[in-house]
Amino acid sequence: MAFVEDAKELQAKGYVRPLKYTVDDAIPGEPRSFRYIFDQGALHCSASAEHADRACYVPRAVPTTLARESPSFVYVDVGCWVDDADGNGTQRRDFALICGAHVYLCEFVNTPLMPLTRISAVRSFFASLSERGCGARVLQHALARDLNSKTPNDPNLYLLLGDLHLPPATWFYSHRDIAFPPPHELPDWLAEAPAMARQPNYLLHGYYDRAASDRENNQVPEAHDPNYQSNPDIFLRAGTDLVRFLVALADLPREIKQRLHFIQTGDMFELWVGRDYQFRPGHDGAPTWIDASAPNRVADWALEVLVQNTPIFSALRRLESAGLAEVKYLGGNHDGYLARPELTSQLALPRRDLTYRGLSGDLLVEHGHRFDGWNFDKVNGQHLVSGPGLTKLLLYDPDIRKLEPIGGYVSAFTNPSTRDVYLLGATLAYLFERFHVRQKPFSIYAMGHTHARMMLRFDVRANYTGSYHEEATDGELQP
Repeated sequence: MAFVEDAKELQAKGYVRPLKYTVDDAIPGEPRSFRYIFDQGALHCSASAEHADRACYVPRAVPTTLARESPSFVYVDVGCWVDDADGNGTQRRDFALICGAHVYLCEFVNTPLMPLTRISAVRSFFASLSERGCGARVLQHALARDLNSKTPNDPNLYLLLGDLHLPPATWFYSHRDIAFPPPHELPDWLAEAPAMARQPNYLLHGYYDRAASDRENNQVPEAHDPNYQSNPDIFLRAGTDLVRFLVALADLPREIKQRLHFIQTGDMFELWVGRDYQFRPGHDGAPTWIDASAPNRVADWALEVLVQNTPIFSALRRLESAGLAEVKYLGGNHDGYLARPELTSQLALPRRDLTYRGLSGDLLVEHGHRFDGWNFDKVNGQHLVSGPGLTKLLLYDPDIRKLEPIGGYVSAFTNPSTRDVYLLGATLAYLFERFHVRQKPFSIYAMGHTHARMMLRFDVRANYTGSYHEEATDGELQP
């Protein structure tokens, strides 16, 4: 059997898609510079980008520089950990693992399967995971280039876990269901959370009692929304494997944990479906709460998720105290509220960041929804064509979801396709760092959001479609 690093069928393919740009003198910026326009989300490029957060300025010499240097980076979509990724019951247990220049797209398996790898730190990780009855299968591999000098010999491991969409208890139980459950003691961390302590009645504790009792008896009912009588739950029974995986990570040998960085890429909580969107665009462009009660309202929704999925959060807390190099969480579109400290402080949860940078700056991780015009954080959310409204439609109607994997649903409504939006967004972020900020850009870009695991290699180069002079109106940059 070949090492995964040598298996040709596992190597990430290249991506070819023109990124078109237009010179628009109406947008303020450096005189006679190219201004890359991006309309699919809120990509912040510079303090001077005042045209609806759409402009990336790149100096005039950039095409020449690109042609000479041929920069490159690896793109990885880390997928998801759910039991119904696409409306057809497709089970997924995805994660990504990064060590130095090597990027692995993997799936968890419930047997001690151990991939064959040349990289010592990765081999030790998979072997120790196997000793704990857990295994992994490598789906794709890529070798990053244009790295910082420290990166190739860096033995640290970066494990990226994607979307979960953990459901709330109210999808499973009505008030009548929780009337007389057997009593269960709340875990201390949950009982002492300020949001739980301020509850005016026993209602959420009743939900916890019922959920805990059903878990013990393996009798968790199917979720449903009372307004639609359908099942919006895509996580389903994925928690058993997830807890097993998290516990195995927490029990790894000390020398492995000391170099293991765990990053969850957002959408851990489902706080959209069946809810009214709680953000609106603020005066400074950043999302703000719709009213003063919104933080407490969202905290109560999050408590419903915590009481329904307590074993998972207990396993995460164990991981946080297990001696890993770090445990980080990002905010997604479905749980972006958790990037606000006024919310996570109520829930005794670590704050969610919007981006993560590691591997000596060579790794950039985010949820990815800032590139999605339907789902970015400043979207109004009250209309059918917004991310929250469209998500409700897709999850409430399984027949619509089965038409296309959930990660590609916007492609039926937009051009370019959804996947191209994220790929081109990553390219713009790369160009911005390299030529506007003038810093060493990332060499590995990772995101979640789409539920569609994928790895690609980008070799960025410049092409011309017309003459280049002061009055030029268009051209293209091809990753």
